[in-house]
Amino acid sequence: MKNQIHLFAIVFSFLCINLYSQTKEFKYGKIEESDLKAAICPIDSSADAYIIGDYGYSTFEYVDSKDNFQTIFERHIRIKILKKTAFDWATFIIPLYRSISPKNEERVDVKGITYNLEEGKVVTSKLEKSAIFKEEVSKSRINERITLPNVKEGSIVEVVYKIYSDFWIVRDWNFQHSIPVLISQYHLEIPEYFNYKAFQNGYEHLERTTNSQRGSFNITWYETDAGGMRIPNSRHMENISFTMNVTNYLGQNIRAFHEEPLMSSKVNYESSVEYELQSTQFPHSMLKLHSADWASITKELMDYDDFGDIIKKQGATNDIVEQATKGLTLPMDKARAIYSYIRDQFKWNGHNSLYATQAIRKIVEAKAGNSADINLLLVNALKNAGLKADPVALSTRDNGIILMSYPVLQKLNYVIASVEIDGKRILLDATNKYSPFGFLPEQCLNGQGRIISYDSPGNIDLTSNAKYSRTVNINVKVNDNGDLTGTWGEVRKGYAAHKLRNDISNAKSQDDFVQEKQKALAGLVISKYQFADLDSLHKDVGINYEVTVSNQVESTGNLLMIHPLLFEQMQENKFKLEDRKFPVDYSYLMSQTFIAQYEIPAGFQIETLPKPAALALPDKNGVFTYNVLVVGNRVQVLRKLLINKVVFLPEEYQGLKEFYNQMVAKEAEMIVLKKI
Repeated sequence: MKNQIHLFAIVFSFLCINLYSQTKEFKYGKIEESDLKAAICPIDSSADAYIIGDYGYSTFEYVDSKDNFQTIFERHIRIKILKKTAFDWATFIIPLYRSISPKNEERVDVKGITYNLEEGKVVTSKLEKSAIFKEEVSKSRINERITLPNVKEGSIVEVVYKIYSDFWIVRDWNFQHSIPVLISQYHLEIPEYFNYKAFQNGYEHLERTTNSQRGSFNITWYETDAGGMRIPNSRHMENISFTMNVTNYLGQNIRAFHEEPLMSSKVNYESSVEYELQSTQFPHSMLKLHSADWASITKELMDYDDFGDIIKKQGATNDIVEQATKGLTLPMDKARAIYSYIRDQFKWNGHNSLYATQAIRKIVEAKAGNSADINLLLVNALKNAGLKADPVALSTRDNGIILMSYPVLQKLNYVIASVEIDGKRILLDATNKYSPFGFLPEQCLNGQGRIISYDSPGNIDLTSNAKYSRTVNINVKVNDNGDLTGTWGEVRKGYAAHKLRNDISNAKSQDDFVQEKQKALAGLVISKYQFADLDSLHKDVGINYEVTVSNQVESTGNLLMIHPLLFEQMQENKFKLEDRKFPVDYSYLMSQTFIAQYEIPAGFQIETLPKPAALALPDKNGVFTYNVLVVGNRVQVLRKLLINKVVFLPEEYQGLKEFYNQMVAKEAEMIVLKKI
């Protein structure tokens, strides 16, 4: 009896199928002299470079020696370099996947040429093997990096690479880049046995065509008994007709994608297509689901040495827990103490990862590691202390947002810790020395993450209760020559305090930090300074400067005109697009307050003052107040800006842009003093 049928060998004999049904616009190694002579991009005269053509092809073939299918992805790209600022476009990074277990990785063949026009002749420089490097990104990703030689202004670079993959991965394709694209085409030919779900992103127009073509192949298989053993003399061969599903995407004259202020990540908005395998069903086989779910991702991570094992071996953190929690009994106190201990005693090496790089005992010994080393160690220690703790896997802001309803392991690139106390989940990242308990760095504020747990799995919002809060208080005297002398004080809270602590830490010294501030703000001289509570993370940071400001007062005739907000003035509207098609993302709520007192010099009187203003967005999602008063011989200025909503949708953009237009106009008004 035939209990199970195994696919043994497939020989394709395509009928009327052209591997690439779309003809390339150019052949590798053959260049048009007119392209080399081109001095500007035909669709954007300001471009530093442009893509002449970018062609991608995804196909499948069966490999007898592996008794399995492999995918083949080929890319052929040609780029015109116009200016030195675009030389980076001669470097290509080819991402390659590898399996965690069993170990297996994709293979790539690559070739490239640089073309230059020298003394009227086309000169070529080929890519050398010495210019090809492999670099590890994570346990599941490596990059192959290539740099083409002899690149100059006016060069054309051309690269062809082909990736062979056993993972049935259909590559994503970006039609849009930071430089214009004349033609971008992605062509896919997928046998009917593979069912992929396609996701199209972005706002550029793409022509999508689909059709199907007939083909056939020979399949050889054997019957097996109930124990899975092959039955002798049970070899069968059958010719099977099949359908090849063909899809072609074409984009032409695609404008460059420019990053705008307050974007989460360009990855979310550039025009692209993504493919995810949903299921397979081969001849004489049952339907098999392949689309990952969170349960399978959780199992894979928890079974993996560089993730699950770090959490499970709790004996390695006995000394940490004992030292950190000595004399403590309350869960919250224990959690705070363990977090502070690991944050302060273990050094982050600056690398982000979902996976640890070493065994937990080596992490403890080294007291250093990547983000996963440190945060998984934190989970371990919290668990060891009897607390309910779990890792939370996520995608950082620069990596793009993940759709929680379509989980993909490769989309995850970071892990933090969570601890549940009194029914409330608290998210923790111990990589930064200046992060208080429960504070998430901005890179983690990106949609939702996933609690990796068998007992209490689930999605969790990656948000923060902390605000960016900054209050500036200036008290200066206006001198006859237009200089301002006096004090400049600041109080910073939340993300503003966190940023300041990091900025000062990254400087060589506090003196160097102050020197750099003076360089950045021309006309500012700081004669004395003092910082308060830099190391007390539960407190606000205080700043006190003694200052002289020399370029914020204009003199004409018998008038002195003061810029009331000094260096804090909003010089221009950051929102410049006529129509923004993606959200404005502030990351966190904001509060910015500016208070100043100007002592009027003797012999001068008030000529004009800015009028008060009060602006508000719908539902008070943004509030701006501005007031200037005269009290005795002083002019008092108060400006406050509140952003009470993190994400503004595209349909709210015009209102937000006008809100900023009015703020810019109001802040440009001057205090005018007239000599008596």
